[in-house]
Amino acid sequence: MEFALADAGLTAPQYRLLSLMSDGSAAGKVLADKLRVSRPTVTGIVEGLVTRGLVLREEDPVDRRRMKVSLTRRGKAALGAADEAVAMRLVDLLGRVPADRAELAVEGLRVIHDALDIRREGKLKVD
Repeated sequence: MEFALADAGLTAPQYRLLSLMSDGSAAGKVLADKLRVSRPTVTGIVEGLVTRGLVLREEDPVDRRRMKVSLTRRGKAALGAADEAVAMRLVDLLGRVPADRAELAVEGLRVIHDALDIRREGKLKVD
């Protein structure tokens, strides 16, 4: 996955952060909790993405002490390109799987995808 993301111009942490924000804006603390990293780590990732114009950091209108981060159009496009690059990489890898095992491999990926969706929604705790 890292090679595909590098081709799309993103690191894995940047991709994870953009993916988490695909449904809307989030506060730095929320992002840190979901990514299971410290707030300073999220701040560093966000700084790089702000510099590249992929995310916008704004003061929270409800709580001015907090900053909210949201994707820009350019950020949404970068996330889409990264998703496509990762998908193409998986297609390439699946092309190398023997035909009699390809269906099993695809089913395994579906299970992993579903588990990641559940985790992203906060319904699955991972220790």
